Amino acid sequence: MLDIDFFKKINDTYGHIIGDEVLIRVANKIKENIRETDIFGRWGGEEFLIIATNTSLEYGYNLALKLCNVLEDEIKIKDINVTASFGVTQIKDDDKDENVLLNRADTALYSSKENGRNMVTKI
Repeated sequence: MLDIDFFKKINDTYGHIIGDEVLIRVANKIKENIRETDIFGRWGGEEFLIIATNTSLEYGYNLALKLCNVLEDEIKIKDINVTASFGVTQIKDDDKDENVLLNRADTALYSSKENGRNMVTKI
């Protein structure tokens, strides 16, 4: 799970047209850097979700690190570098349903945001 850092500030400062451009560029950059077998979509607002199938937690973490760096290095709009915070987790045998997995990813994401943003946290 990932969330574009300070997205509200981008919208408030530059307007929704620039905000939409940020969303499109982030989505395109992510699609360019994941596997065809991965599932990617907008989760809501400025949040996105990547389901990396048949992988380990370590692979998911490394993918998120790569995406974090790619976004920071390659997406610049106006006078800002666009960054994102990531939360990574893996399905566990005792997960009762997908909500447990999503809540864990969300907890990891908020840990990234609380600890400075533009980073990856795994649980």
